[in-house]
Amino acid sequence: MEERRKVRRDSRIRFREGDDLIDSCPARGPRKDIIPASCDRVLEVYRLACSKVKVRPLSAVIDFVQKIEDFSCRQECLNLKGVKLESRHCEALEEIFRRISVNVLNVDGCNLEDEGALAILEMVEFYEAAYIFVLSNNPRLSRTFWVTMSRAIKRSAFIHYVDLAHTAMDMNAIPLIARSLRANCPLTTLHLERNALSGPRTVILCASLKTNTNLAHLYLGDNGLIADDAIMLGAMLKGNRRLELLDVRDNHLLDQGVVLLCQALTCQEQGLNALVLWNNRFTAKSVPAMATMLALHRTLHTLEVGRNRLGNEGMDGLKLGLMRNRTVTRLGIMELGITTVGTIALAEYVGESPVLETVNLRRNNIKLGGLLALARAHKLSQTLVKLDLDTNIKCDHQDQEILKDLAASLEEYSFRNKQLAAERQIKESQELAIQEAEDHGHVASAENGVPGDADGVAAGTIVQEVEEQERDDDAADNDAVFLSHDQIVDGSGDNQPENLADEGLALKAHLDGDFDAEDEEMVFEEDEEATVAAGVPAAVTASADNHSAEVEQSRELLQSPTAEESLSFSNELEAALEELRDGDDAVVGLARPDSEQSSTLHSDIMSNCLG
Repeated sequence: MEERRKVRRDSRIRFREGDDLIDSCPARGPRKDIIPASCDRVLEVYRLACSKVKVRPLSAVIDFVQKIEDFSCRQECLNLKGVKLESRHCEALEEIFRRISVNVLNVDGCNLEDEGALAILEMVEFYEAAYIFVLSNNPRLSRTFWVTMSRAIKRSAFIHYVDLAHTAMDMNAIPLIARSLRANCPLTTLHLERNALSGPRTVILCASLKTNTNLAHLYLGDNGLIADDAIMLGAMLKGNRRLELLDVRDNHLLDQGVVLLCQALTCQEQGLNALVLWNNRFTAKSVPAMATMLALHRTLHTLEVGRNRLGNEGMDGLKLGLMRNRTVTRLGIMELGITTVGTIALAEYVGESPVLETVNLRRNNIKLGGLLALARAHKLSQTLVKLDLDTNIKCDHQDQEILKDLAASLEEYSFRNKQLAAERQIKESQELAIQEAEDHGHVASAENGVPGDADGVAAGTIVQEVEEQERDDDAADNDAVFLSHDQIVDGSGDNQPENLADEGLALKAHLDGDFDAEDEEMVFEEDEEATVAAGVPAAVTASADNHSAEVEQSRELLQSPTAEESLSFSNELEAALEELRDGDDAVVGLARPDSEQSSTLHSDIMSNCLG
């Protein structure tokens, strides 16, 4: 025994003299072994891959490759929107992703199933093929895909924008995505429109976002959200200071829901930059809470309240909050039923605001008197660069010339303010250039106060470059119009109010985009007795009957849960309620079944969870 131990201690690995030792072997990246690409080479290998799987090459892919000038750079967009993709098409795309990377990959409405979607997702993750992944309008995806999707957005440091609108996310999908969000994944923009998220799914989503510090833009439009969902959103906003944009357009929040959101934002004071409440059927009863929020919130830059029943009374109350606000630069009040009285109230705010830049006032009943008030206010304003009005304002025949003169005056004031804005930007750039020069020691000491020759030339060059850039921007008619999400992915305009996203990535949408949907008149239902501004309990029964037909159709697409899945989802829901319940009285009332106010919602949530 002792002899074996001695032999083991004396054992050594020895190399002959002169033999080389290899310390390490560098790992090869996914593109290291690829021959530098050219158009002919890429098309050749793509067609060969298609022939192996026995499918025709996609014309959209061929056109995309033929338009590329420099294959060493990341391309802007591979747009496959509306192209029916089978799993074999997706397999052949690997030869493209091995050689070409893009900023935006758009597979919107491609009728993808699990196998094809998984193939594309794995290629995007492995080859780092895209920063922005648009997967909307593919409702045939199941749990297998969502498991991989959750892992991908958690692990991939480069995927920061994901569009999952209308993908029929069931009770399997939301907890998986929520876990990635709770783990603080790098995602900054998430689209979840038209997924029927009202109820327990909203609870789980909001609980995961309460402590998330990366997600900046959240889109929850057309999900059938009601007032009690707003309680969960409010609880999330109280704990989340990172979220910059919340888009809840085309839901059923009503007065109760809007009041709850505004109260949450009042407690927040700073954090959210843009709030989109387009078409949520609220009235002037919710305006006092909104005015209080506007007076106290310190970071809100964009407010969209179009296509709601505010009228002149609501506009007058909204003006009181706006006049105490010093941050709102974009205001969307399209289709509110405003007449001349409401327009005069708006004019009072426009004339006094030191920051307002854009107002969308289309589809309101504005007469000549209101236009006169707006023209006078616009003349006083030094910041308003875009005022959107209807081109067919009705007036008597003898007033047509006055109307034309007013339109010309408004255009002149907008142009003047654009020039003033450009001058302010040049001045700020000059001050910044001088400050940077001082910080880097390019200016003479403060004792003599005279810059050196070389430093003066450098500062002058910086100022000259700034002025040339401003002239170029002015020549390009830089009128504060931002590209929308749809314009990014397929070149078309977004006709809904804002899809605001990261300005640096050109994903901001303009407040004042044309609404080219059916030119229908606003039809509002009669005021329900249940819509009382402070009456939260009435929201469940009053708004549940108003869910849109499209939301109901989306619910029918959801898969029937098994008993095991229902139990797992129920556990997720209880944990989410506990997380949101912490310190929030409104959520405590809803989360406990013995509360008189919340028994209806709690039973509805649990019935949905358990099938």
